Amino acid sequence: MYLNRVKSFIIAFFVILAIYQTVGLWFEDFSGYSLFYSLFSENNSNSQREIKYNLDNIIINKGNGEFIKKNNNIYGSSYKTVFDEAIKAALKNGELKYNGTTDWFNELSSVCAVYNFGYTANSSQLKYIYDAKASVCSKINDFDTIIISPDINVPESMRVSFINTKENKTYAIELKNNNVISKTYNEITSISSEEDDIYYISSIQNGFDLFKTNIFLPRWNGSVIEYPNLTTTNPMEADGGVLLMSLEKNINHFFENPAVKWTSTVNNIYTYSDENTVVKYYTNGVLEYSSYKRASYSKPSFSKDYLTALSFLENDANINNEYYLSSYEQDEEKTVFYFNYKIDNHNILLSTQLKEETDLKSIIELTVSNSRVARYKRLVYDFNIDSAPVYNAADVDFLSAIDKVYEENPQLKSKDNSIEKIELCYNIDKTKKTSLSWFISINDDIYVVDAQSDA
Repeated sequence: MYLNRVKSFIIAFFVILAIYQTVGLWFEDFSGYSLFYSLFSENNSNSQREIKYNLDNIIINKGNGEFIKKNNNIYGSSYKTVFDEAIKAALKNGELKYNGTTDWFNELSSVCAVYNFGYTANSSQLKYIYDAKASVCSKINDFDTIIISPDINVPESMRVSFINTKENKTYAIELKNNNVISKTYNEITSISSEEDDIYYISSIQNGFDLFKTNIFLPRWNGSVIEYPNLTTTNPMEADGGVLLMSLEKNINHFFENPAVKWTSTVNNIYTYSDENTVVKYYTNGVLEYSSYKRASYSKPSFSKDYLTALSFLENDANINNEYYLSSYEQDEEKTVFYFNYKIDNHNILLSTQLKEETDLKSIIELTVSNSRVARYKRLVYDFNIDSAPVYNAADVDFLSAIDKVYEENPQLKSKDNSIEKIELCYNIDKTKKTSLSWFISINDDIYVVDAQSDA
């Protein structure tokens, strides 16, 4: 009798679930949003949840003036699990000890882990990302960096600082006598023993006054650094022509019933559509999805919209590179998320020319409106390192790259034109080839300098 009741309950649950999803398909476009994803990933009681792809990188302070950057395969790693646990413990049990101007010398004076976000987050996002109490998060305003500094001296303590680098503002929480402190310290020291061809230094610790805030600058031993050449592949094209079967296979998952979609080709734009959805492929390598299904108004929310975006991306099996959230925009109608790729511990960014040609700001652009994905654009190219890669030699360091920008743009030589950001990334040019280049941001303008002097 008991077994029959259990079976009846399970059957009833799945019947209700099926009805729920069917009604959703009739009246609402879930845009790939999974109910199970919602139940288990958005469950606030689950302290082990992990919000993915929202970090640019993690920097590890070795304590000797050198830093290690962890860029790829961060999520699911043992060290990030511990670091997340440390942040959550500080938000739950710590005490806000400092609210004032950022003291970078103090923040980087000992071993620590630094979370760098590609965008500026706020207190409501902090509550969402780390499942923290609103009363604690409300004391912390906008931030784009988190620094976790464990001290294993007796009594054990840990400082977790939330920093707004643009405004040079810090909110620091102190946590005492918690077992996560020693776990955090052990993870940091373990990573510190790793060796890499490229290491990083702090601009402020080393007295560089060219920058508006602290920047972790890549360095290498010797005059050159070798890096693998990336192969770029467009799965939609071959021998200068579009592979129609491959293209159709890659876009079918956007339709509820692919069999009833219709197609057209005008001016080399391949269009697939039904009554609610339009997917276009442009021969410059851009795929564009638009949904016109009606939906009731839902006020934009970063947390809800970000989960919708992630679910949509994870359902696109044609994305073969790791991605990260580089920025986002939000108004009363929508949230637009911008994602870029990363590989070999470097980000992959679009060149200025390619941005103009494709009308893209990033490799992936995704718009969420009324709790559904209304628009999605992506550069379809895959980027890989061959099993037997060809290596190139980069010999232009960050100072040489800055000198070249100033030489070509003498009007920038002013303290009012401090450098906002500089990073060494793979640059995708208009021919879809890649090279390691310096991306230098001054007054919101990007200047790109090839890391190879003979390029």
